[in-house]
Amino acid sequence: MRSPLQPLSELCGWGLAVTLLLICAACAPAGPASSQSERGQRPAINRTVVLIARGEIASLAAKQLQGTGGGIDQLLVVYNATLSMRDEGGNPIPYLAEDLPQLNSETWQVLPDGRMQTMYHLKPNLTWHDGAPLTAEDFVFAWQVYGTPAFGTTGPPIAYMEGVAAPEPRTVAIRWRQLYPEAGFPSGTEFRSAFPPLPKHLLEETFRTADAQAFAALRFWTEDYVGAGPYKVERFEPGAFVDAVAFDGFVFGRPKIDRMRLVFIGDTNTVVANMLAGESHYVTDFVLGTEEGLTLERDWVARSLPGTVFHSPSLMRLSQIQLKPELVKPPILRDVRVRKALAHALDNDSALEAITYGKGRIVVVPVPADYDYYPTVEREVPRYPYDPTRASQLLEEAGLVRGADGVYQVTAGEPFRFEYGFILQANNERENAIFVDSVRRAGIDASPRPLTAVELRDPQARVSFPALFTSGAANLLDNVRGEIPEPSNRWQGKNRGAWQNAEFDRLKESFDVTLEPAERTHLVVQMSRVFVDELPGIPHYLTTIVNAWSGNLGGVVAKAQPNVVPLSFIHRWEWLQ
Repeated sequence: MRSPLQPLSELCGWGLAVTLLLICAACAPAGPASSQSERGQRPAINRTVVLIARGEIASLAAKQLQGTGGGIDQLLVVYNATLSMRDEGGNPIPYLAEDLPQLNSETWQVLPDGRMQTMYHLKPNLTWHDGAPLTAEDFVFAWQVYGTPAFGTTGPPIAYMEGVAAPEPRTVAIRWRQLYPEAGFPSGTEFRSAFPPLPKHLLEETFRTADAQAFAALRFWTEDYVGAGPYKVERFEPGAFVDAVAFDGFVFGRPKIDRMRLVFIGDTNTVVANMLAGESHYVTDFVLGTEEGLTLERDWVARSLPGTVFHSPSLMRLSQIQLKPELVKPPILRDVRVRKALAHALDNDSALEAITYGKGRIVVVPVPADYDYYPTVEREVPRYPYDPTRASQLLEEAGLVRGADGVYQVTAGEPFRFEYGFILQANNERENAIFVDSVRRAGIDASPRPLTAVELRDPQARVSFPALFTSGAANLLDNVRGEIPEPSNRWQGKNRGAWQNAEFDRLKESFDVTLEPAERTHLVVQMSRVFVDELPGIPHYLTTIVNAWSGNLGGVVAKAQPNVVPLSFIHRWEWLQ
């Protein structure tokens, strides 16, 4: 069969050039390497730490070829390692690399033609879970896999990479086809925006001979997974649990807790009961809502049991609006006046109070709260406050007429009716009920449409909603033409409503190649204004991500910043008693 991606022989010449560059860079001081004591073995602790996740993992790979989504991606840090990561304060730090590239140095050069090149020097003695050496060639191979369009992994940073070379076993050299401000830190809080390695020794032969579908369906991604993170897979039971053991060769030293089990529990009452009984020890993101978190907190106190519940107001809630002509029902949603009317009709304040108990906050545009330019955007971009009167004015401007039953009609005898979608989960169901009720009071016949866990596994189902769909993890910068879900990207794009705006795309292209922070902020403000004026989605508020852990666990990091992934530090956890 034809290989999904042939080796790039044209990079060989560039690899030689990078080798010469390394000779110059050799005189520079080396970054700190992990000490032998850090990597030394610790006495085994046989007690198993049990983590609760809300849904099944389709793949354990750090960069999803099949698209897990649904808040599951943050679990993958347990099994994988990348070039860089974020510390407890959300700041970029080296991980597999000795140090991060520095702009205008030998490790990060801007070339005269507008391209760039960066170099990472890997820490010594890195290995995969099976004991094989982890080298720069594993990054070269990973780039060839991620660059295969059929896998839908070609968003940033992969889309901006022109080539990856391994001039030395411990040197990863990346050539960028354009300016890219995050080139020195190609690892986000979501692994979809990271550049993790893949074990060439296990996958290369199949990648060269099998088609993309067969490669993505390998048992390697689940039962036979081999990564480089703190825990290595021992047993994988689909839909039930993943058992893992501490990895002796982990780059930051063997985890202090010997065994870990990840269980999948969708019912929040069962989650609370398990935590109270001590059968589970840590609740991951998106399992508990604010109310369930407060309930667990009260019950722990009432029973004099130690435990911590942490609420982080960091998850954007946004209702995306379907704009694809062949999918949207009713078609009048494509009229911007109708979309603005919906924004004024939605009672965000009531939803905020009911869902977050005052722990969240209203937002204007879907800009992540951890971005440096977030305060400027909040200050300078107009908003749509809850105002049923203004909603009625806009609907009437769009030609709708209120019928005798109080419901607006698109045409005579045809009510303005649509399905309001959401992911089936207790908090989401309560939120949706508030939104549906508020638009009904404004004369719009909305009805709830839950998306079940089974439907969530189908990437196409997640993006084929007919009207409005509320979800988290939305980002202003994803609303570009290239992020529209399509068969060519395996329905992985995040512009789920398929909004297209040439001016927005132009501003995003400028943003992607602008290195100066003040100018980047200016561009984000301009993009935000275009978004607010066109309103392809309706921002609501920042809700809380709730984590909870047993008082018997020490070393747990709280999600104090929105871009911190607490499980990145699981190797530090230890039993206190």
